[in-house]
Amino acid sequence: MRINVYSQELTDEVVLVEKPSNTGITYSAVQFILHSSDKLHHPPLDDDRSAVTFWLPKSVKRRERLA
Repeated sequence: MRINVYSQELTDEVVLVEKPSNTGITYSAVQFILHSSDKLHHPPLDDDRSAVTFWLPKSVKRRERLA
């Protein structure tokens, strides 16, 4: 799979995401928020922005290799 994200689309906003599952495991991700026009968001509190999310492996060693 190839995903192209151009520098003009990147913002400075990076979010750490943690999602607990019903099995007791908590999954972690890093989410890069992309630029989107204010015209797309109604009402203003709507946070339906585009983002690229990388779900991280559990292994600390593997996470460090990906960083």
